Amino acid sequence: MAATSELPPGIKPRRWTRVDGTVTETYTVRFKDETGKQRRRTFDTVDDALDFHAQRRSAKRWRPHELRQEQLGKQTLAEFFATWWTRYGIVELERSTLSTYRSVWEAHAEPRLGHLPLGAIDPEVVVTFRGELIEAGVGKHSIVKTMSLLQRVFGDAVETGAALYNPFKSVRKPTPEPPRAVRPFTPLQVEMLVADISARGYAQSAALVRLMAYTGLRPQEALALRWYAFGGTTLHVEDANADGELKPLKNRRKARKRGRSIDLIAPVREDLDAWFDVCGAPGMGELIFPHETYGGPWLSEHYRTWRRRVYVPSAENVELHTKKPYNCRHTWASLRIAEKRLSVAEIAEEIGDKTSTVLDTYTHVIREWRGRRAIDIEKEVRRARVKVG
Repeated sequence: MAATSELPPGIKPRRWTRVDGTVTETYTVRFKDETGKQRRRTFDTVDDALDFHAQRRSAKRWRPHELRQEQLGKQTLAEFFATWWTRYGIVELERSTLSTYRSVWEAHAEPRLGHLPLGAIDPEVVVTFRGELIEAGVGKHSIVKTMSLLQRVFGDAVETGAALYNPFKSVRKPTPEPPRAVRPFTPLQVEMLVADISARGYAQSAALVRLMAYTGLRPQEALALRWYAFGGTTLHVEDANADGELKPLKNRRKARKRGRSIDLIAPVREDLDAWFDVCGAPGMGELIFPHETYGGPWLSEHYRTWRRRVYVPSAENVELHTKKPYNCRHTWASLRIAEKRLSVAEIAEEIGDKTSTVLDTYTHVIREWRGRRAIDIEKEVRRARVKVG
């Protein structure tokens, strides 16, 4: 403890004598605030007064921009990420994106870069980091997601003054391998899959798979459908299930609502009518496919569990070439192409894709059916159902 005679200018001790005769000593620090107004603070110990006085002198010695420059880049990536996650990530990102980002952060980014100060991470470090991930056998899609996450984190770090520049912005991300040509299921394969799922006691799952295969719906779109979307001959798609939240479909480029209508073939209309009766004639605002155990919209973990326990075993039993429920969607697009009634642009509108995407994804299907006789989708589906029994 410093002696009273050694106190610097600006700190003044004061003695107080209480009624009982005890003497109390306090220390008052006088200073000017940011507006130039004279202020003072009183402390019970001389050490607290000296610490406060030193902090005020240090802040006065440095100008604000000099202080920021002095502290720039000293925070570690892990420390900044913890703050970023609370202030930006949870507020701005979808729950599904948060889940992906958290996984790649904990698996790839934090163990390799979390301990480094922001100022020590430059393009050379990023290139080395990218190489380490490749050597470790991490998939290109995961590397791209990890680098995209860190690019976003550093972008916010630059905006808040925690980093000088964004090193991930100048380093090229790996180019993902081009997707393989889709192999759509035939109606016979769909019906065999549905029959196996039904035989295992999953009636709702059977209805869900049929609807995706014969309407081109994505799983998250099918799981967001309410009964009022079923208009008898059409199905209006306007929402998607995002980890339990039903959100309007968006046009990514124009950020506006992007619903669509699908013309239903007779077998699908009959399926929906039958499922409506099985569900006990629910209200029009009820979900067509609520979660069977918990009710309401499915969470992402519910979907993953369903895919692992219900869909994949049946797909293996009937020896399908792929175990992804999303691939049911390709069946409908391919049937529409083989039907030769709609243009590629109309098919793209019905399945909710761009015309260029349909042309790229189904080029081999379009080429295969060129010059062949058109099919009748309803007859193909009914024929497959009769054959499966």
